[in-house]
Amino acid sequence: MRFVADEPIRRFEDDLFGFKEFVDLIEGAVRATEPPFVFGVLGDWGTGKTSVMRLLEARFRKPDGTLARFPDGREIFVPIWFDAWKYENDAHIVYPLLHTIKQQYEHDAPPEKRNKIVSIFNTVLATSLLAVGQVGLKAALRTLTGGAVEIETLEEALKRVREMQASSQALSEVTQVLSDWADNVSRFATAFEELLSTYARELVGERDAGRVRFLILVDDLDRCLPETTISILESIKHHLSVPRCIFVLAINGRVVYQTIRRKYGSEIIDGREYLEKILNYAFYVPEPTLNKGAMERFIDAQRQMLVGADRRRDFDAFSDVLVESNFNNPRRIKRILNRYLIYLESYSENNRGHLPDVICLMLIAEYFPTLFQLYTRLGKRASDEIKELLDGHTSVRNFSEKHGVNVELLLPQMRHMQRLFRLNSTEETVAEYVRRVFGLTRLF
Repeated sequence: MRFVADEPIRRFEDDLFGFKEFVDLIEGAVRATEPPFVFGVLGDWGTGKTSVMRLLEARFRKPDGTLARFPDGREIFVPIWFDAWKYENDAHIVYPLLHTIKQQYEHDAPPEKRNKIVSIFNTVLATSLLAVGQVGLKAALRTLTGGAVEIETLEEALKRVREMQASSQALSEVTQVLSDWADNVSRFATAFEELLSTYARELVGERDAGRVRFLILVDDLDRCLPETTISILESIKHHLSVPRCIFVLAINGRVVYQTIRRKYGSEIIDGREYLEKILNYAFYVPEPTLNKGAMERFIDAQRQMLVGADRRRDFDAFSDVLVESNFNNPRRIKRILNRYLIYLESYSENNRGHLPDVICLMLIAEYFPTLFQLYTRLGKRASDEIKELLDGHTSVRNFSEKHGVNVELLLPQMRHMQRLFRLNSTEETVAEYVRRVFGLTRLF
C-alpha cells in the first residue's frame, strides 16, 4: 500500500484545483508593480498557498531551475524561494534569507562570475548583524543597565534605563549608541541594494541591469515560532524593502493575527491592522473549484498511482462524497484519502460496509472532531440532533448546552457541508462505522 504525499503543485498541467486564474492575477500584479512592494497570499492551512506560490515561481523559472527567457525591453524577474520554517530557530533570521539569495545567485550567474558577489555579501552580513539583529545596540544598553535583565527589544532596554534613573552621562552614551545603530541601519540598506545590483549586473550585463526585479517568495511563515514570524515581517518591512525587490509572503492570516496579539497585547496593537501595515496588498486564496469532473480526475490520478487500475468503484464513492459535501481543502483531501486507503486494506471487500457513510464519518472526524465525539456517544442519533440544529428547530445555545459542544463558530461550515450528516445506514451499523473510524483517527 502506498500513500498520497502532501506535495504542492508545481506544474500547471497538474493543477486540478483551479489555481491558474488566481496565479494569473498575482503574476499580473507583480509585473505591473513598481518595487519595493510586499504582497501577501493569505489563506488557511491546507488551502493551497504553497501550490499557488510554486505555480507563480513557475511563471519565471523553467522546470530545470533556469530563468525563463528574458523579454525584450521588459522587466526581468528573478524569483528566489525562501522557506522560513526551515530557519525558525535561527536567532538572526535575516542571515538565512541573505544566504539563500547568495545561493540563488551562484546558481543563476555564469561560473566565471560566481565569486564577484562574495565580498559584497560579507559586507551585507556584517551590517545586518548590527542593524537588524541589534547586537551592538542591545549589548551596549545591557551594559548601561548593569546587565540586570535580559533585553529582548530596544523598547525594553530604554524602559529599563528610565527605571534606573540613569545619569546624564549614561543617557549621553545611550544617545551615541542609538546614533551608531541608525548609521548601521542605513549602511545595511545601502549594502543590500548593492548586493542586488551586483546580482543584476552579473546576470544580464550593465546595460540591462536596471530591468532586473527580484521576486522573493517567502513560504510557511505562519508555521514559525511567534518571535520568528514577527522578526521576518518587521525585517522585510523595515530593512529589506528596497528598490528592485518585490516580496510575496504566504500567510495564514488568522494565525499571524493571534501571534501579534500574543506578542504585543490586543489592547496595544490589533493583529489585522499590524499585518496591513506590513503588506502593501493581500490576495486571498479562493476556494478550489473542485467540481465533479475535476474531483474525479484528481482522485482517479491518485488511484492509478497508488493501487493500479482496480478499485475504481471504491474511489468513485470517495470523490462523490467529497463533491456532494463541498469538501475542497487540498491538504485534508490527501489526509482523508490516506486514511481511506488504510480502511480499504483493513477490511475485505465484503466487509467494508456502505462506503459513503464511512467516508462521511472520516470527514467529520477530520473537519469537525468535536462533533465526531457526539457520534461516539449517540451514534446515528447525532445526525438527527445536528439536522434539528441545521433546520433551525434547535438553537445554537440549546444544542451546545445539551451536548457540551460549542458549534457557534462551526455552524456556517456545517451548513456548507451538511451532506456529511445525512447517513443512510442503520443505527447499529453506524455505531460500528464510528468504532472503525475512531480506530483509524484516535483524534481525542
